[in-house]
Amino acid sequence: MGLIVVVGICSCRNDDDLSADQEREGLYLSLENNFDAHPERNLNNIQTGDSVLYDLNLNDAHSSRGAKYVFSLNSKNTDHHERLNYDYKAYFLSKESYTSALENDSNKLNLDSLNLLKGDSVILSSLGKYVLIIVPKIPGSFQHNYSFKKEVGNQTFAVTKENNFNAVRITAWWIDNVLRRGSSGVIGIGSHASKTRKRLLY
Repeated sequence: MGLIVVVGICSCRNDDDLSADQEREGLYLSLENNFDAHPERNLNNIQTGDSVLYDLNLNDAHSSRGAKYVFSLNSKNTDHHERLNYDYKAYFLSKESYTSALENDSNKLNLDSLNLLKGDSVILSSLGKYVLIIVPKIPGSFQHNYSFKKEVGNQTFAVTKENNFNAVRITAWWIDNVLRRGSSGVIGIGSHASKTRKRLLY
């Protein structure tokens, strides 16, 4: 008689901050965590599959006619989990679209209703406020470096922003604990049959 439980927890080091807002040549990039929809979450307890929301502010103090603005996740194959759609999924939408999606889903964001980013760069139709949603697919230490670029003529200006966080995967297994078999020899049949099951979550 006994209960065997194996719990696997995968994790790495955690950084609980974002670098300061970045500005260069009039380009401005800010990135802030937004846990309003999930106040029980923070950067210390993110699990794989969780939606990690960021408020983005992308602006240009010297906007130019004909300029092209690009926000990029800079997906690449490194040891820092930077590969889009392999290490993590991402969604990028305007603040207005995010607010509308919440209203349509009764303040519960349905990711299936949003457009999944397939490429790591987005050409902006306008400057202003956006929402970036990161969904880690694997556990580990994520060290990302995003960029906001302005292309005008043959010149390119850019600012970058670091984003570091950890994600864990918690898995629990359980095995039935048979205390007594029934009079027929089959579990669950007979006046003396007894069977228990325990499930542990961490």
